[in-house]
Amino acid sequence: MSEPKKRKTIKTRTLVLLFLITIPALGCVSCSKKKEEKVMDVEFTVCDDSRVPDKLLEQIEKRKTSKFGISYNDGDNLYIAKGYGRQETGGYSIRVTDLYTTEDCVVIKTELLGPGEKDLVLRGASYPYVVVMTENIELPVEFE
Repeated sequence: MSEPKKRKTIKTRTLVLLFLITIPALGCVSCSKKKEEKVMDVEFTVCDDSRVPDKLLEQIEKRKTSKFGISYNDGDNLYIAKGYGRQETGGYSIRVTDLYTTEDCVVIKTELLGPGEKDLVLRGASYPYVVVMTENIELPVEFE
């Protein structure tokens, strides 16, 4: 390969590498800035299916096989649903570790908890999800 072609190839590779490193980093800065600026904690209630609006239950049913995050505002309350998709057995639960507002959004953090070693679990697939209800907050919801 001639010297000019080598330089061009090295410059191109360097630019591509810088591009691949810079773009994700910029995305992380804008996302994390929104989530770091906690304005206030939000009180919530975990709802069983009997307290979840039918329209939201329909959306959960449609999406339950994959991970999902859905918010639903009925005018009085904000419902936030987080699902973890298909699991091979029963015995899973979801813990809400944080729910708060920033200036721009509501942030919900959840964690999927698997069955313990000594837990009796049902064979067959399960589709764990949690729905929380809180006061009517008219902000978009970010799921973590």
